[in-house]
Amino acid sequence: MTAPPQAVKILLRSKAGVHLQELTTGENGLPVLTPASDEALCKPVPGDLTEFCGDGSAVAIVTSTPTKSLRVVDVETGNVRWTVEGRNIQALSFSPQGTFLLTWERLASGGAPQPGSSTATSQSDSTAHTTPETATAGIKGNLLVWRSENGVLVAGFMQKTFRKPDWPTLQWTPNESLCFRATATDVHVYPGQEPGTASPEKFAVSGGGMASLRVSPNASPPHRVACFFPEAKGKPASVRIYQYPHFGVALASKSFFKAQEAHLRWSPNGLAVLIHTHTDVDTSGVSYYGSTGLYLLHADGKYEVTVPLPKEGPISDAKWAPAGPAQFIVLAGRMPAAATLYNIKAEPIFEFGQAHRNTVSFSPHGRFVVLAGFGNLAGEMDFWDRNKQKLMGRNTSHCSVGYGWSPCGRYFMTATLAPRMNVDNAVKLFKYNGAGPLHKAEFEDATLFDASFRPAAAGVFPDRPATPPRKGMEGGSSTTVPPPPKPKTAYRPPGSTGALAALIRAERDALSGPKKVAAGKGGGNSAYGAPGQPHIPGLAPAGATTNGESKNTARNKARKEKKKAAEQALRAQAEAEAERIRIEQAAATLVAAEDPVKRRKAVQKKLKQIEELKARAMGGEKLNDDQQNKLATEASLVEELAKLEV
Repeated sequence: MTAPPQAVKILLRSKAGVHLQELTTGENGLPVLTPASDEALCKPVPGDLTEFCGDGSAVAIVTSTPTKSLRVVDVETGNVRWTVEGRNIQALSFSPQGTFLLTWERLASGGAPQPGSSTATSQSDSTAHTTPETATAGIKGNLLVWRSENGVLVAGFMQKTFRKPDWPTLQWTPNESLCFRATATDVHVYPGQEPGTASPEKFAVSGGGMASLRVSPNASPPHRVACFFPEAKGKPASVRIYQYPHFGVALASKSFFKAQEAHLRWSPNGLAVLIHTHTDVDTSGVSYYGSTGLYLLHADGKYEVTVPLPKEGPISDAKWAPAGPAQFIVLAGRMPAAATLYNIKAEPIFEFGQAHRNTVSFSPHGRFVVLAGFGNLAGEMDFWDRNKQKLMGRNTSHCSVGYGWSPCGRYFMTATLAPRMNVDNAVKLFKYNGAGPLHKAEFEDATLFDASFRPAAAGVFPDRPATPPRKGMEGGSSTTVPPPPKPKTAYRPPGSTGALAALIRAERDALSGPKKVAAGKGGGNSAYGAPGQPHIPGLAPAGATTNGESKNTARNKARKEKKKAAEQALRAQAEAEAERIRIEQAAATLVAAEDPVKRRKAVQKKLKQIEELKARAMGGEKLNDDQQNKLATEASLVEELAKLEV
């Protein structure tokens, strides 16, 4: 076996400090965490906030005690590239290629950013030098841009408020050729390698009130920008897509209400954006946690739709697959939430079923996906192969808050962290198919605050499919995987066969289990609505009551729909009863094959009941349909009894 191109490491931030752990193979063939060989991070160093660059070659560490400082460490060599003192930094973000480090500082009491000094350390020379404050005296602001290689401050902007959904507020194109920044009325565009230029390109957007923007992930032109405009003064919220440098007319737009915040998620190919909206207050009073919405907007403006959901309720998570076909998964509805896989036209193509899940986590290559219930849920996890739409395994990690995939896509990590849990902090490693935990690292003497895998650049690790299991072994590995804990079973009274419970479980699984969905048909579930039908501005959605429709007409239509639903429910109930009778008859046939004496007694009992029904009918009593059907079986029962008595 060839050695991996890059060591898999986990960065841990605990009460003792920040340090790296390396994933190695133990004596039993299972992965274990050991202290990394990096000179700077092999032992804990103070740290309260960390951030890796995209390829994992450097990590930024913010410390608040004993002194406020920011340091950037080269992960490969262990050298500290540079440090800056006296900065009250609250947020970090690297540019796509790791050239720049973006920081946001909380303003001082007087409304001005706190001053600081920079100390840079050369990797080839251990001599440190201090950058004079006069070198950066002309750069002001609390949103600062640093060169990650040497710590030179290149740009500064003022940003009074910080909102996590909008971070980072400076957006580079993937190749860092351009840098975009949103103001309330304009989009400022800077040269990607010189974001501190004094005269950026300024493009006005109509209407004003822009809150955030997101740049499409395609590296080559055209570069598109999605801008979010929240609700204001009775006007609906909207998302508009512009193409640089043409900001006069939007390529595409989507308007909607109930949207104070929005997460804009571009598809990996840059052809569509997923809009996940949220409000703090649900005016309908259904949910205490506000209301959510989900919309899809294509960048060319030819397609926009409200994503059809299989179940009413809040949207817990929605994520694009990072690679492969342009698909996304949505967890929606009140618990147990329904998980659905959609294509780029928001047409459901596969249902994962309903379970207590609130988290979607794709592996770096997009092949595997975990649907989990973390946080205030029980920590149950389903491991799926997205390409094959196959459930590979299930497992549980109680009280987990942190999670993540290794860059090789072969391991999934969960972490029990403070302040969610101040005791029993631990990191668990699972195999890509849910086997494990393969390794559990406990932190009894130090409270654990954060745990994350060191990322890797695209192409460093190959996209490997699931390993076929060896003959006589499970999971495709000769290593000894610890068996999962035995699940607790429900109480069953003495003498109970569990047949009724099995029937109820079968009916539940038939309704909520995984199944493929014909694209554009919603799996026959009317809850999906009409996927694929774009909304035309000015035209009421299908099925909506127009202004010209009278109240009586709308009331009559609702009454007819209610009557139709009741008839369908009765029909479904009759079909279920017929299916129950068929199952009973099949079971009786099996019993007869095993014990003819019991079957003969059962047939004689039915013939006696038929004689009683015939007597009641001769007395003038009207028999129902079921009783008539029972009379019709007399001949077959007599024939069966004759065979049994032979």
